[in-house]
Amino acid sequence: MSVKQDGHVRTVLTPTLGRGPRVSAADPSSTARKTVEILEALANSSGSLGLNELARHLHSSRSSVVRIISALEKAGLVRRDADTRRLSLTFRLLALGSAALDQLPWYSLCKPHVTSLSKDVGEIGHLAVLDGPDIIYLAKSEPSDPAPLVAHVGGRASAYCTGLGKVLLAAKSRSEFDAHMREFPLVARTSRTITDPVAMEKELELVRRRGYAVDNEENRDGVKCVAAPISDYRGVTLAAISIAVPAMAIKVRDAANRASRDLGSMTPASSTFGKSRHVS
Repeated sequence: MSVKQDGHVRTVLTPTLGRGPRVSAADPSSTARKTVEILEALANSSGSLGLNELARHLHSSRSSVVRIISALEKAGLVRRDADTRRLSLTFRLLALGSAALDQLPWYSLCKPHVTSLSKDVGEIGHLAVLDGPDIIYLAKSEPSDPAPLVAHVGGRASAYCTGLGKVLLAAKSRSEFDAHMREFPLVARTSRTITDPVAMEKELELVRRRGYAVDNEENRDGVKCVAAPISDYRGVTLAAISIAVPAMAIKVRDAANRASRDLGSMTPASSTFGKSRHVS
């Protein structure tokens, strides 16, 4: 507000009740946060997003999104389709992500074991770390004829309902686990998801005792997972490795094993391949 005093016009700042400090659109922290939100929205989209669609998703004005998108395009991180004008990420981000992985001193040592495990078992192998309430897949190895599972490198999944996540949560101290549970509630992903905190504590205690975790179709119907921790020389859990298999395959194998036992077999079904003989 401007007032006239001693023949001069002076500007007086008057407080506005009920409002906090206004943040300028050019505020660096606000712009950086919005930039990350835009990149994450594009990363989580099934393919590409339109500008208006992106603005609505972020609850932001179209003009503020346009400014950041222009900067990201110039940096080579976002591309705009010449025909549809829809936005998507570029391969430069893949290069940055690969560089981030290479900077983990233990990554190059662990990744070959994922490949070896996948080849030995004939199922999809994963390597993941804990990031807040989620796990992030760092590596994925597929056999020659993989089952149609969705997880991809860089993707995220809730920790409490995955074998990988359970292993990583089991490595937390009691105080860390309690803080985690207060911040991140257990939400059902399938009918088998553990949503009771007490039941989850018992589940993680079982993980600690036996040294591995099982996802019993708790994150996705039809998919089971077995995971185990990877620790460094100090005994600190850094990551987890897993094998994911279709639940149907396990059910068929178990049924075959039961039938085999009824016939007097003492070996599991997987051990009988190559020993076929004609029975009259």
